[in-house]
Amino acid sequence: MADSNSRVVRLFSFEDVEFDARALELRKRGVKIRLEGQPLRILALLVERPGELVSREELRKELWPGQTIVDFEQSINAAMKRLREALGDSAQTPRYIETLPRRGYRFIQPVKSVEQLLAPQPKARRYAWHAAFLTLALVVVGLFAIDAFGLRERLLNLSNGRASIALAVLPLKNLSGDPSQDYYADGISEALITELGKIARLQVLSFQSMSRYRQTQKPLPEIARELEVDALLEGSVVRSGDRVRVTVKLFQAAPERQLLSESFEFEARDVLAVQAEVARDVATRARIRLTPQEQSRLATARRVDPEAYEAYLLGRAYFMRYGPGIPLKAKAHFEKSIAKDPTFAPALASLAELYAGRLFAFPVTVRVEARQLAEKALALDDSLAGAHGALGRVAQQEWDWAGADRAYRRAIDANPNYPVVRAWYAAYLYGVERFDEAVEQAERAQRLDPTSSFVNTLAGSAYLYAGHVDKARATWQRVIDLDPMYALASFSMSGSYLTDRNYDEAIAVLEKALTYTPKEPFLLGTLAHAYARVGRREEALRLTRDLVRREASGEIQDPISIIFAYAGLQEYDKAFALLEKQAAERRGRMLWIRADPRVEPLFGDPRFQEIIRRMNLPSKSPQR
Repeated sequence: MADSNSRVVRLFSFEDVEFDARALELRKRGVKIRLEGQPLRILALLVERPGELVSREELRKELWPGQTIVDFEQSINAAMKRLREALGDSAQTPRYIETLPRRGYRFIQPVKSVEQLLAPQPKARRYAWHAAFLTLALVVVGLFAIDAFGLRERLLNLSNGRASIALAVLPLKNLSGDPSQDYYADGISEALITELGKIARLQVLSFQSMSRYRQTQKPLPEIARELEVDALLEGSVVRSGDRVRVTVKLFQAAPERQLLSESFEFEARDVLAVQAEVARDVATRARIRLTPQEQSRLATARRVDPEAYEAYLLGRAYFMRYGPGIPLKAKAHFEKSIAKDPTFAPALASLAELYAGRLFAFPVTVRVEARQLAEKALALDDSLAGAHGALGRVAQQEWDWAGADRAYRRAIDANPNYPVVRAWYAAYLYGVERFDEAVEQAERAQRLDPTSSFVNTLAGSAYLYAGHVDKARATWQRVIDLDPMYALASFSMSGSYLTDRNYDEAIAVLEKALTYTPKEPFLLGTLAHAYARVGRREEALRLTRDLVRREASGEIQDPISIIFAYAGLQEYDKAFALLEKQAAERRGRMLWIRADPRVEPLFGDPRFQEIIRRMNLPSKSPQR
């Protein structure tokens, strides 16, 4: 008998079978075998004493106390038959369970306990699990919870008392031999980051920031130092038909050591259902009490149509890109995904995000559709941060300031590592003059996605409104240097110079930006404004006439750029006619209108003050 200090072993492995004696669950090659009740209790008694006789009398006393001999004989014979069928075993030619006539049973296969499974091995273990790639995140979290491989202790030691552990997921390599499948490997990488990001204890860098390491030959320790992370996850994807194989390895950064090596093989349609099952298994084995929110999320998992999932991944590939026609391409893929599977929540949420975040690219009426899509997605899966964030964007466009704040906070609660919603929240906060909070959210977003043009541009605006002008311009300049096609950075930079009435510098920024994006309305409207302010009226009028023509033809969805031009030209009645229309339609940029230097000539007009009054914008919050 084990001494009182020894740990009771309840997880066993023999050949390709795993048995959790505490949870009474049996798996073969990672696939759960449908078996329950007394057969599993018999197996528990046998594997705890491999090679030893377990008498029928012991089994009767342990499992069938109080039954008559006749009832017991019928019960044990039926239970043993079911157990052998589940294991693929035979009483005549036993592979696992040997019958000793009139005496009992003996388990004849070598059995490994959980300590043996978790002991250091000369090579990383590989399992061909019928599981989806999304389960990788849950496996990592489960191993962290039960301290498998000493993972929790090692990573906690790395954290040096910090509240979170920094993790980077390198883009999974596409080993399918087909470069056209790169998007699939990238999509799996992003989905894995999303799942890991829902764990508040982890700080997971965004996929966009990791994409630069797709073809890198740098050693892992060097990458970890560059990213300032505690651990790295790398791996590969092989896709053949509807079968996918994903291999991942988890490395500690310093001192360098491999913590985990696993392989997962699955059918594409099993992604969501298997994710939920493995999550429940991890929670059971680790004795983790799931929160009601986690239980709700796991309860919604199901199969997904492979074509719907593929279209969704293609949509996500376009989602964070910018340029003419890009939003429409993302929209087409998300719509295809939804058409194939109208209840696939991530596609619904992503289309809602696209509409809410890129209103300038779509008719103003998509705001209603964005809300409907987000609400439908959340009814299916309340853990989708993007859907909550989309509701925040819609609420702020409807001037529901309290509703917007609640939605953004719920988005961050759902996934504290999603930089898009943190950047959106930062923009909302500086719009309602909560400047310190805006900077806090902007900095969090930058840590999660340090190379994102979108994140850094909004962060720059947060710094500007908080009074950190030099820091704002330095942030925008880094974006412009790395991504000159990203027009919003130059738009923001020029605005800072307009605030200082440094029109020549603003013009220089805008003219340079327009060599990369010559048809960008925001840049052209701002340039027309700046030209007018320095007396270059004819050039300003030429740009304005072209913008009016494009707006009338439907090429430009949002006329805010024309308002900028009219304000600079002192065409105030025309500016207010459009501004009233903007207010009536609750256009997106209205949140920031009271601080936009491009409409500064309108600030003193009673008509402007009346619009601000109707918007009921919160006044500046006290300093904290």
